Amino acid sequence: MKKRIIYSLLIIFLLMTTVVQSLGAVLATSSTQDGDDSVKTSKIIDSTKAITQVSGSSQLRSGSQSIVQSSSEQQTSKKSESKKSSEKKASSKKQVKSVLIQPRAITETDPYTYPDFSKTLSSQQGVITVNYDASGNAHTSIVDASGTLKPDDSYNEIPYPNNAFPSFIPGVSTETDYGQTKSSKDFINGNGLDGDKDYIYYTKVMAFRDGNGKQHWIDIKQKFVGLEKHGWYNDWPQWKTQGYSDPNGTTLDTTYITNWGFNFGRGTNKGNQNRQDMLGINGSFQAPGGFRTTKIKSSAGGILDKDPKAYLQYRQLATVKLEFYDNETKKPISISGFLTVADLDHRDFLQFSKDSNIQGVYVTNNQVTKSTLKGTFGPGMDPSTVIVNNIGNNEYTDRNGGSANNGDEWGDSNEVINPDNTDAWATVTFSKTQSIQYAVSDWQRLDFLASALVPVAFSAPGKSGDGDEWNKDWDDNNVNYNVVATLPYRGSTIKNPQHGTAESGTISTFHPTEKFELTDPINKNLKVDKVTIMQDGVTDVTANFDIDTTGNKVTAKAKADFLGKEDNYAKTYNMKIETSVAADADLGSLPTVTATDDKGVKHTYAKIANTAHLDVVKTAGAKAEGWDSNEAFGHVKVPDPVREVQDMKQEIKNYDTAGEDWQPIVDDASTTTGHVGDKVGYRFSFKAKDSNTASITDASINAISVNAGISVPTNVKVTVGSTTTDGTVVEGSTANTYSIKIDTPIKKGEAVTVMFERTLNKSGLYMQLGFLKSDSLTAKPDGHDLVPDGYLFNTAVITASVANNTATIQQFIRNPATALPGQAWNGPGFGDGKAETTGKPGDYVIYRFDITLPTDSTSGKYTNDAALVNAAIQDITMNVPDDLALVSLEGYPDKQIQINYGGTIIRSAVSDTLATLKGIALKSPLDVDKKVMVQYRVLIKDNAKTQDITNDANFYADNLTGDLTDKTVANYQHKTKANQSKLKIRNKKEVKLEQTLKNMTYDNGRYINIH
Repeated sequence: MKKRIIYSLLIIFLLMTTVVQSLGAVLATSSTQDGDDSVKTSKIIDSTKAITQVSGSSQLRSGSQSIVQSSSEQQTSKKSESKKSSEKKASSKKQVKSVLIQPRAITETDPYTYPDFSKTLSSQQGVITVNYDASGNAHTSIVDASGTLKPDDSYNEIPYPNNAFPSFIPGVSTETDYGQTKSSKDFINGNGLDGDKDYIYYTKVMAFRDGNGKQHWIDIKQKFVGLEKHGWYNDWPQWKTQGYSDPNGTTLDTTYITNWGFNFGRGTNKGNQNRQDMLGINGSFQAPGGFRTTKIKSSAGGILDKDPKAYLQYRQLATVKLEFYDNETKKPISISGFLTVADLDHRDFLQFSKDSNIQGVYVTNNQVTKSTLKGTFGPGMDPSTVIVNNIGNNEYTDRNGGSANNGDEWGDSNEVINPDNTDAWATVTFSKTQSIQYAVSDWQRLDFLASALVPVAFSAPGKSGDGDEWNKDWDDNNVNYNVVATLPYRGSTIKNPQHGTAESGTISTFHPTEKFELTDPINKNLKVDKVTIMQDGVTDVTANFDIDTTGNKVTAKAKADFLGKEDNYAKTYNMKIETSVAADADLGSLPTVTATDDKGVKHTYAKIANTAHLDVVKTAGAKAEGWDSNEAFGHVKVPDPVREVQDMKQEIKNYDTAGEDWQPIVDDASTTTGHVGDKVGYRFSFKAKDSNTASITDASINAISVNAGISVPTNVKVTVGSTTTDGTVVEGSTANTYSIKIDTPIKKGEAVTVMFERTLNKSGLYMQLGFLKSDSLTAKPDGHDLVPDGYLFNTAVITASVANNTATIQQFIRNPATALPGQAWNGPGFGDGKAETTGKPGDYVIYRFDITLPTDSTSGKYTNDAALVNAAIQDITMNVPDDLALVSLEGYPDKQIQINYGGTIIRSAVSDTLATLKGIALKSPLDVDKKVMVQYRVLIKDNAKTQDITNDANFYADNLTGDLTDKTVANYQHKTKANQSKLKIRNKKEVKLEQTLKNMTYDNGRYINIH
């Protein structure tokens, strides 16, 4: 009967990690040996006992499995009427299902023979046999050297890295057709078939995680390599050359010449039940009559019945090669994975080249008689892996338990094979290969499934954005991310492979997954608009997931009832996240890429990275597992940036000029004056326009003038908006200039100031230039032209002169207890001029500072250029302040200082201790008072030690022309030093000893008290 079309190609994309090698050349068939019709049997296996005896010895472990091979034993078929007759008889009730053999080649000396279907796959080495217990759990066995199946459950799940398989995902994958594959009828003619020209290139149809944990999208190039010619496909053109013709006109020409070819599936057929999906092959020979007796007409007009050379040998291989490429690098990549072929019935077979690196073949334990036929294993004899099925070879048991022809070798409605019968399945794993080459011989349709004979492990999701190369999606204001995860095959309701002599009932091998949850944090510059989940890229199943987008983190968790339905497994789930640019997005802060559109125009695009995650609990009670996806990118066209500034100006200010503010700009200059030693401030400022669409990140104040009479800029402060940072002075773009980089990105509307200080070292006129350097500005500021150093600010000018603001400071000291008669003070103008005195504990000592301003000797007028500003006694430093106590002057409140301004006395409160008495502020301005006198008093403490206590101080004013040379002193340019005072203390013991000695005389070697 006509073979059923069981599944549309469900090669759904299982996101896994694997590694692959390149396939070999076109599948070669080897010459074989004639064999007899005898049947060898193996040890009888009780499947129920095998299940309970699961222990664990294995001759075929992953990573060390041999390529599955087979014997070259064949049966020779002779074209004779007797054979035709025997072909119509039911030869036995033995039912032999999957077979692993090598077909015989056709040669001129060795008649073509169809494969020997009498070698059962499940009893051969290199094959993993699957049984199911009463709870539907898969158990696996492998054969030992004697052909006996041994339980080994280490194979009862297809693990990483073999859990990857190809699948076309609408909206994610792409298909590009070349050569004959452009046919709208999905048909390829065998004439001139060339895999380098006739191929389909698929992008993102497979994903895997490599050994380093990196997730890859895989592209597949499906190359159609060739098609054999057998039967009337080969013979009819030869008969025609001998003058024979078709008695029915052109039927034979159409069938065996014009239609010598096969149909193929496409990824873009996904979801179309009437057309074959990706990788499928349909009809490697279009008509079974190609291998049967056919009427032809001789040149004499006679009608003859002729048999083809390959009489009843239904074999015509269509060869396909799959090459694997990394989608990111476009280079070949080694992966691992699996394929499940369905509907391998009747005389179908599937052959893989040896260099496809086939790792394992899974089949069912299909014992249906008291004996199981056994094949042989010959590594040196078999160059390839071949899978066939014996159903339809006139040796099978139908649904009624009978053995009959059932309507010729193709069976009828009572046949055993049907879409959900696992005896028609074979699961093949491959390892570390860059390509797979296989050949299919099938009258009608052969499909590949996402299902398997055992459960398939979970793996990492695949992530994609809007493409790695420019396309129209880059030019909108939206980004769509796709997260593709597979809910892999975890069992199903199937026909029971242990069905005895007749097919009976079903068995469920399904075990639902406890948790299947996708998470995807979306960049803050995007707004999540919509989340949709598509099953196999076709069916919207969003309602079956609990979806949350709080905090821009998308979470999609499959509901329990959805996970409880086996129809939802062996399918891909594409979570499409639709986003748009957020209202407050700062695209300028994101990495960018430049691309050329379809009109040849270059644009800048923000490149927004994204990575998703899958969390799984594969069965109730299992531990949680999780995987990250690969990184994908979305792109948003950044409008041609607008970066403009306004209000550029440079201002100057003399900090040492009392009350001076930043000077206005007059005639394109900000101008001030000062004296040598003055500290001068400079301020550059501008504003980013409110209409800017991108931040300014390359701005600097460049080519600042170097002047020998002014110091290097110091105390640099850069303020952008509300953010102030310390700036760094570097060499400018022009030699002998300075530059200050603005590191903070300048957003639209933000004001910028760059401030620093310079000190006047010499008299003269100093003009400071400065430029705004920013290559990213899209328009020149109004009134400013671009020159190599940037856009010129207005100038800042200062005229510096040698100042004539002087003063003197003198220090005096007095201890009333030890003062000499007629000498009130010790210091300049008194005695030896030294400010020194002695004291003992309990004495009160007075300190005095005199500040004298210069006056004309004749007129007595003040001769400084200006009044002194912010005058003060500073840097008061006493070497041992703790032995003295600050006390009030006699008749004054505690700890007050007397300041006498030319006869006007005021009192000033001071610090509690001498240690904290560091300065005494004076009135400002200070000019009419030609002399200022400052006094304070201390008490020598009782515990004071014998020592010299010194006291130093400086006089300061903002505009004082100082004479201090110690540059370590702050503002030394505006200070003059006082003379040092010294208090010589003797402690109580020394004073007592001295008094005692005064009351005694020395007589004859000893002291005598004279009182």
